[in-house]
Amino acid sequence: MKNWLRTYQAHIAIVFISIMYVVGLTQVLIFDQPEVMQLTPMQLILSAAVVIAFLRPLTQSTAFSIFLIYVLGFGVEVLGVQTGFPFGSYSYGAILGPKIFETPLLIGLNWVLVIVGSLSLVRRILPGANTIIRTILSATIAVFLDVLIEPVAVALDMWTWTEGSIPKSNYFAWWVLAAIFTAIYQKWGNKSSSAVVITVFFWLVIFFGCLNIYYI
Repeated sequence: MKNWLRTYQAHIAIVFISIMYVVGLTQVLIFDQPEVMQLTPMQLILSAAVVIAFLRPLTQSTAFSIFLIYVLGFGVEVLGVQTGFPFGSYSYGAILGPKIFETPLLIGLNWVLVIVGSLSLVRRILPGANTIIRTILSATIAVFLDVLIEPVAVALDMWTWTEGSIPKSNYFAWWVLAAIFTAIYQKWGNKSSSAVVITVFFWLVIFFGCLNIYYI
C-alpha cells in the first residue's frame, strides 16, 4: 500500500510539474504573452518544493546538504555581484524577486534545482559510476543547462552582463561550483534518483531550450 501511494504521489507530481511548464511555454510561444515570465519566482519556488518533497528519505543530513548548497550558492552570487568574481561583472534585474546585497534570495534555490536534478539524472543513467565520474558528468550537465538559461535570462533582464556579452569565465566558474556542490550533495544528501526530480530537471532544459527560440 505504501509503495502504491508513493507511486501515485509521484505521478500526480509529474503531471502537475508538466502542466505548469507547458502552460508557461504555451503562453509565451503560442499566445505571445511574455509577461507570464513575471511568474518566474513562483515557478521556481513550486519546482523546488516538489523536488525537495521527493528527496526521499529526507533525512537531517539531506536537509543539511540542501541548506548548504542554498547558502553557498547565494553567497557566491553575492560575491559575484559585488566583485565580479568568479563569474564576471553582472547585476540582477527585478524579475527574480526580493534581493539582499543586490542578489535575489531565490537564486540559491536555482542552484539546488540544478545540482540535485543533474546528479539524479546521472545516477539514473549510470547507476554504477563512481563519485568522481558522477561529479564530472553532473557538473557538465549543469553547465549545459546554464548555456540554455543565459541568453533567455539576459533577454528577460533577469541579469545583465556589464560587458554586454556572456564571459567565458561564467561557464568555467559554473562548472567548478557545480562540481563542488555536487560533491557536497553526494557526501551528505540521499542516494536517490527520483523520477520526479529528473522530470523537473528535464522540464528546465525543455523550457529554456524552447525560450531560446522565442527570445534569441
